[in-house]
Parts: sequence; structure tokens; C-alpha cells
Amino acid sequence: MAARHLRNPGQLLAAIFAALLGFAVTPAWAAAPAPLTPLPPDIRIGATDTSGWVYTDRKGFTLYTFRRDSLGKSNCTDQRFIRATEGESDINYYLPDAARRPTCVKFSPPLLAGAKARPVGDWSLIDRPEGAKQWAFKGSPVYRSSLDAAPGEVNGGGFYTLLGGAAQNSRIPIKADLAGFPPGVTTKVTAAGTVLMAGADRPLFVRDGAALEKASTGCGLVCRIGWKPYLAPTLASPNGDWSVVNVGRGARQWTWRGQPLFTYDRVVLDPQVPLDATPGWTPAVVTPLPEPPKGVTVQMTIEGPAYADAEGRTLYTFHCIDETPDHLECDVKGTSQQIRISLCGGLEQCRQWFRPLYAKKGDKAPNRTWSVVKIDKETLGRMYDERQDGLYAWAYRGRPVYTFYLDKDPGDAYAHEIQLHQSADWRMIQVGTR
Repeated sequence: MAARHLRNPGQLLAAIFAALLGFAVTPAWAAAPAPLTPLPPDIRIGATDTSGWVYTDRKGFTLYTFRRDSLGKSNCTDQRFIRATEGESDINYYLPDAARRPTCVKFSPPLLAGAKARPVGDWSLIDRPEGAKQWAFKGSPVYRSSLDAAPGEVNGGGFYTLLGGAAQNSRIPIKADLAGFPPGVTTKVTAAGTVLMAGADRPLFVRDGAALEKASTGCGLVCRIGWKPYLAPTLASPNGDWSVVNVGRGARQWTWRGQPLFTYDRVVLDPQVPLDATPGWTPAVVTPLPEPPKGVTVQMTIEGPAYADAEGRTLYTFHCIDETPDHLECDVKGTSQQIRISLCGGLEQCRQWFRPLYAKKGDKAPNRTWSVVKIDKETLGRMYDERQDGLYAWAYRGRPVYTFYLDKDPGDAYAHEIQLHQSADWRMIQVGTR
């Protein structure tokens, strides 16, 4: 459980906001960085709120790979499924509203290549089943998502459930490989925002008020109790936001945007838990978390910080995947709500258990992660046709947001990971989730 890292939940919750507000850096990457390898003319790099820099098409829409594909071969076709298939489901049943169910290529349009397209760097061309050419990244076929309505959105990353209950992405946004970072330095989305990482599990920190010229004396005694300067190789040279400074005895330390960088050997990284530092230290935040709508709060739960309504009730989204080879999501825009309703035990019980976080017609979304959507007056789920009359609700990454009737006190999260079916569950919206 994530809670094993928490010593003082209130203090750590405050640390989230200190990380977001107290670290004086550019709020987001202002200009697209250079790619690590050459890109085809059809491909760009774009910024997102929760997934960092990703590859996009010409118009800025996020690109994805599909876990069900093979290297060099697309398994996403125009075949229409009307029932759960053997090997995907233990029960053979007809899919609800099958006549209106999109095919895989409608749900995830392949990124097609022009007649003059040629392979470049990690980007190659594959033959689609119908004969067209499709772009592939490191051998994996590439798609857009019908759930993304604007550049910068990352609503197309669905999930499926493995045996044992572990949820995995079915469609995965393609994180961009960026030039200009020192070898081994990456970024990761955490509860403090997107932070610099020294490898897979070592977040980088800055010391509050530590100016560049004081780097050599900015550690001192604390370096003997867990803090270490992040050392640069002897031949390292400045590059963009990155520079180096001498710290004595021939050692050199990396700095980023004028801030000396440190590691902390006592931190245990969990993307949903505040980085457990000490007062005076801040994670090296590259991009802060997207601001939630007015009235949405953050509460500490047993699984770490999560978004909640104004009264502290945890917020949830529903996720489900059709048990078919194309693994289409259900209960999202343009798909059926019947699985959610039936797994709740019927329409009335669903309405009583899960209540939408209502919005007003004129409410404005603060960013590309949170939005206002139309929901059906009867089912309280996404509408097939939003031109019809309906209610307005807040959505997180395109999915309507709900509270659960059993959550009475701030921090309660009784509906989190209620697995209503092998491929359907409710999840609280954890701060820093991708």
C-alpha cells in the first residue's frame, strides 16, 4: 500500500502545494524541445498536462501504440464485434448496443503515411491489412484516438485488467525521446508534478534558496545524512538549461536552470505519494500538475493524495474494456453505458451509489485534463449525441467524475478499485496519475 511511505499525511499534503507554488521555474516547457532522433515530416513533439512531452501528428494530437499489436503488424482493423470472444472472456455474451459500437479503426484511427513517406530514425512504415501504409514507432504501429478532441489531450489511454487485478494501459501515449538531457536523466509524473529523475527511481531535488554560486557550500553537513550532489562527468559541458559547477576535490555537480541538483538516498518513489523530503528541499519540478476546477480539493487517502469535491468526498472515474480482441473502452463518449449500469446492479442503484460532480453550462475548464461534458439526464453517463438536452458534469481526461455514497469523511475511498468485473472497475483520481 502506498500509505507505508507516509509519516505525517498533513505535512506531506502541504508539501505538494509547496512543490507546486514554491519552486520558481518556468510553469511549463515553453517551446518544443529537440528530438533525440530525426522525425518524419508527419510527426511533431507536443506538451501534455499529465504525460509530459509526447509525439503528435501534424495538428498536435497525441499518438498512441496498441498493446494488442505485434511488432511490424497492426491488429486494429475494421472488423465489427457483436459479442464477447473466447479467450478474452469467461462468459460468451452479446455486447450492448453492438450496432452503434465503433470498430477499432474508428476508435483508434491509424496514422497513415503519404505515398512519398520514407522511414526516418525510429520511425518506419508497415503495411496495413487493407493495403495502406501506416507509421510505426520502434516497430509498433501508431494511432490517434477518437477520444481526444483537442491537441494536448491524452484521453485515449485505456486499460485492461490482468489476472490478479493489475490494470495495464491498452493504448499507450508515446513519450517523446528528447535531446539535451544529460545521460540517464529522464522525467516522471509524480504527486509533485513532472519531476527530473536520475534513472528510474531516483528523483532529483533542489535546495530552497540555493543559488548557483553557493553550490559548493549548499550541502555541507546534510550531505552526510542522505543528500548527495548529483555529480556530472569530468567532460560534461553546458547545454541549454543544463550546466555544471565545481563542488571541490575535482567533483562537478549538475545544475538545471541555475539550481544545483541533489539526490536523496532515503526517498522511496511512489507516483501517488508526495516525495518524502525534509523542509527546505523541493523536487525539481519541470511541469506542475494541472490545476483542478474551482471547488475541487485534494485529500489524503490510504493510497495517497486524491482529488475530492468541496466537502472532501473522493472523486472517481469508471473504466471498462470490451472483452474483444480490439479492447475498446466502454462508457466513454460514443459508446454504451450499459456495462456500468448493469454491473452496478441496475440504473436506480447506479444513480444512488455514484453521483456526478455537476458543473454549470458556462463553467470553463482550467486546462486540457479537466473538462465539462454533457451527461444523460437519466443514466448520468456520457451521451451518444451531445447536441441533445442533458446535464453538465466535470470530467477528468474525458471521463465523467463521480462521488460514492459510502464516503462520508475526507479521505474515505471505499469505491477505489471496486472490481465489478474482470475488465471493469471504479478508480479514485489520484494526484499525479498519468
